[in-house]
Amino acid sequence: MAFTSTLTERTVMGNKRVNYGTFGQGNGDTGGNVVTGLKSVEAFFLNGAGSWTASGGTVTATTADPGATIVGSWMAIGY
Repeated sequence: MAFTSTLTERTVMGNKRVNYGTFGQGNGDTGGNVVTGLKSVEAFFLNGAGSWTASGGTVTATTADPGATIVGSWMAIGY
C-alpha cells in the first residue's frame, strides 16, 4: 500500500484555517505528500511523523517508522 491521505474536515479557529484528515502508509513506505487544502501551512501535526516540509498547501511528511504499516490522522493550520 502506498502512502495516502484524505482531507476530512475544515474549520476556522480565530483568524486561522484548520484542516484535518487521515492518512495511511504501507509497510516499507517512508511517507508521502499530504494535500492540506490550505494556501500556506504554518503548523502541521501527523501522528507517526518524523519530519515534514511544506510547499504552499502541500506537506511532504517522513514517517518515524518506515518499516511499519501506519494509519492515523493529521492536522494543518494556516491560511
